[in-house]
Amino acid sequence: MNAERGFTLLEVMIALAVFAVLSAACLSAVSGLTGQSARIEEKLLAVLLADNRANELRLYGERPRGNAPAERVQFAGRDFRVSTASTEQNLPGVHAVRIRVANAKGMTLYDLDAWLEATP
Repeated sequence: MNAERGFTLLEVMIALAVFAVLSAACLSAVSGLTGQSARIEEKLLAVLLADNRANELRLYGERPRGNAPAERVQFAGRDFRVSTASTEQNLPGVHAVRIRVANAKGMTLYDLDAWLEATP
Protein backbone atom coordinates (compact mmCIF):
# COMPACT_ATOMS: atom_id res chain seq x y z
CA MET A 1 0.00 0.00 0.00
CA ASN A 2 1.29 3.46 -0.94
CA ALA A 3 1.87 5.85 2.03
CA GLU A 4 1.34 9.07 0.04
CA ARG A 5 -1.27 11.33 1.55
CA GLY A 6 -2.58 14.69 0.25
CA PHE A 7 -5.31 17.09 1.25
CA THR A 8 -8.84 15.85 1.28
CA LEU A 9 -11.55 17.63 -0.62
CA LEU A 10 -13.07 18.82 2.67
CA GLU A 11 -9.80 20.41 3.79
CA VAL A 12 -9.44 22.24 0.47
CA MET A 13 -13.04 23.50 0.65
CA ILE A 14 -12.53 24.83 4.19
CA ALA A 15 -9.32 26.63 3.14
CA LEU A 16 -11.13 28.22 0.19
CA ALA A 17 -14.00 29.34 2.42
CA VAL A 18 -11.59 30.98 4.89
CA PHE A 19 -9.78 32.70 2.02
CA ALA A 20 -13.08 33.95 0.58
CA VAL A 21 -14.19 35.43 3.92
CA LEU A 22 -10.84 37.19 4.42
CA SER A 23 -10.91 38.51 0.85
CA ALA A 24 -14.42 39.93 1.32
CA ALA A 25 -13.36 41.65 4.57
CA CYS A 26 -10.31 43.21 2.90
CA LEU A 27 -12.37 44.38 -0.08
CA SER A 28 -14.89 46.03 2.23
CA ALA A 29 -12.13 47.82 4.16
CA VAL A 30 -10.44 49.06 0.99
CA SER A 31 -13.68 50.38 -0.51
CA GLY A 32 -14.45 52.22 2.75
CA LEU A 33 -11.01 53.83 2.75
CA THR A 34 -11.37 54.84 -0.88
CA GLY A 35 -14.68 56.58 -0.22
CA GLN A 36 -13.29 58.31 2.85
CA SER A 37 -10.25 59.47 0.89
CA ALA A 38 -12.48 61.08 -1.76
CA ARG A 39 -14.48 62.94 0.91
CA ILE A 40 -11.31 64.19 2.59
CA GLU A 41 -9.94 65.36 -0.76
CA GLU A 42 -13.17 67.25 -1.50
CA LYS A 43 -13.07 68.97 1.91
CA LEU A 44 -9.41 69.88 1.45
CA LEU A 45 -10.20 71.49 -1.91
CA ALA A 46 -13.06 73.40 -0.25
CA VAL A 47 -10.68 74.74 2.42
CA LEU A 48 -8.26 75.87 -0.28
CA LEU A 49 -11.05 77.61 -2.22
CA ALA A 50 -12.31 79.46 0.86
CA ASP A 51 -8.80 80.55 1.79
CA ASN A 52 -8.15 81.71 -1.78
CA ARG A 53 -11.37 83.75 -1.77
CA ALA A 54 -10.46 85.40 1.55
CA ASN A 55 -7.02 86.30 0.18
CA GLU A 56 -8.60 87.74 -2.98
CA LEU A 57 -10.83 89.94 -0.83
CA ARG A 58 -7.83 91.14 1.15
CA LEU A 59 -5.67 91.67 -1.93
CA TYR A 60 -8.19 93.57 -4.04
CA GLY A 61 -9.86 95.41 -1.17
CA GLU A 62 -13.30 94.06 -2.03
CA ARG A 63 -15.87 94.23 0.73
CA PRO A 64 -19.12 92.43 -0.08
CA ARG A 65 -22.32 93.97 1.22
CA GLY A 66 -25.04 91.58 2.35
CA ASN A 67 -25.31 88.15 0.77
CA ALA A 68 -23.80 87.77 -2.67
CA PRO A 69 -25.15 85.01 -4.92
CA ALA A 70 -23.05 81.87 -5.02
CA GLU A 71 -20.63 81.71 -7.88
CA ARG A 72 -19.77 78.48 -9.63
CA VAL A 73 -16.08 77.65 -9.52
CA GLN A 74 -14.29 74.76 -11.18
CA PHE A 75 -11.26 73.72 -9.20
CA ALA A 76 -9.12 70.59 -9.63
CA GLY A 77 -11.60 69.17 -12.10
CA ARG A 78 -14.57 69.53 -9.75
CA ASP A 79 -17.47 71.97 -9.54
CA PHE A 80 -18.00 74.02 -6.38
CA ARG A 81 -20.24 76.90 -5.31
CA VAL A 82 -18.58 79.70 -3.38
CA SER A 83 -20.75 82.29 -1.63
CA THR A 84 -19.65 85.32 0.31
CA ALA A 85 -21.77 87.04 2.95
CA SER A 86 -21.01 90.16 4.92
CA THR A 87 -21.93 90.46 8.59
CA GLU A 88 -22.21 93.66 10.57
CA GLN A 89 -19.74 94.21 13.38
CA ASN A 90 -19.57 96.81 16.12
CA LEU A 91 -15.82 96.99 15.84
CA PRO A 92 -14.43 100.02 14.02
CA GLY A 93 -12.04 99.20 11.20
CA VAL A 94 -13.12 95.55 10.95
CA HIS A 95 -15.27 93.94 8.31
CA ALA A 96 -16.44 90.33 8.88
CA VAL A 97 -17.09 88.03 5.95
CA ARG A 98 -18.38 84.46 5.89
CA ILE A 99 -17.22 82.40 2.94
CA ARG A 100 -19.16 79.20 2.30
CA VAL A 101 -18.00 76.50 -0.09
CA ALA A 102 -20.46 73.83 -1.24
CA ASN A 103 -20.20 71.00 -3.71
CA ALA A 104 -22.14 70.94 -6.98
CA LYS A 105 -25.10 69.32 -5.19
CA GLY A 106 -25.28 72.23 -2.73
CA MET A 107 -23.98 70.40 0.36
CA THR A 108 -21.85 72.75 2.47
CA LEU A 109 -18.29 71.49 2.75
CA TYR A 110 -16.60 74.36 4.57
CA ASP A 111 -17.40 77.71 6.22
CA LEU A 112 -14.72 80.31 6.79
CA ASP A 113 -15.17 83.44 8.88
CA ALA A 114 -12.66 86.05 7.75
CA TRP A 115 -11.93 89.38 9.38
CA LEU A 116 -10.86 92.05 6.93
CA GLU A 117 -9.72 95.61 7.33
CA ALA A 118 -12.68 97.89 6.67
CA THR A 119 -12.32 100.33 3.81
CA PRO A 120 -13.58 103.88 4.35
